[in-house]
Amino acid sequence: MKKHIIFIALLCCSLFSFGQTNTKKIYFTNAPELTFQLAQMEIANNDISNGLRVTYLLNLPYTAHINCGKYFGFMPSFNIKNIGLKTKNEQIDTIEYAKIKRCMITTGASLAIKFGMLQKGLWAYTGAGIDIPLLYRQKKYEPSKNNRVIKESDWFCKATENYIPSAFVGIQLPKGLNLKATYYFQNLLNNTYNGSFGDYTKITKSELITISASIIIPDFKLSDIEKKHQQPATTEL
Repeated sequence: MKKHIIFIALLCCSLFSFGQTNTKKIYFTNAPELTFQLAQMEIANNDISNGLRVTYLLNLPYTAHINCGKYFGFMPSFNIKNIGLKTKNEQIDTIEYAKIKRCMITTGASLAIKFGMLQKGLWAYTGAGIDIPLLYRQKKYEPSKNNRVIKESDWFCKATENYIPSAFVGIQLPKGLNLKATYYFQNLLNNTYNGSFGDYTKITKSELITISASIIIPDFKLSDIEKKHQQPATTEL
């Protein structure tokens, strides 16, 4: 029950963000994201099931909006992410686990272009980014008869790739809802690794698709400079 209450509270905080859109040429948003993550894993001689992972903590983009006019602009961003892979019925070192969760805390940057009716808060955007894993964590759930969870973690772990590139598309709606789809098209896990986390040489694919949602509360107040330009002209007699 407590977990459900915490989840609802954090969900509200994630959706009703601190970011604001406006008509200024340069402004910033920092809206936390609720992220749905679908693993795209394949393991040789291992019939696994890919699962859905939902995260609402440590998905923190900090984005600069540079509007080049009414219809076009740029969105450079720095971020912290909580991304990962969830599988079921996976076997590691001859031991079969009911479920395995692998996650990594990353930092990175991205650049996007946006186009649409910027002053009305309606635009689409597309871009690419790169993330660097900082912390790697793995949870292995043994079959229900044992009901045991094995937790492992390591900073700057060799079990992950050093750099994880991605591409994304998204849309910003006037009421504040922002939706984004991201494809991590390179393996998240290092398939040459064979160590304490297991033998990853049999992992032939470890890609990821995510869908993120946040709400950026609209604020269309004009800046002081823009107000001056819109004041009616006075004529001296």
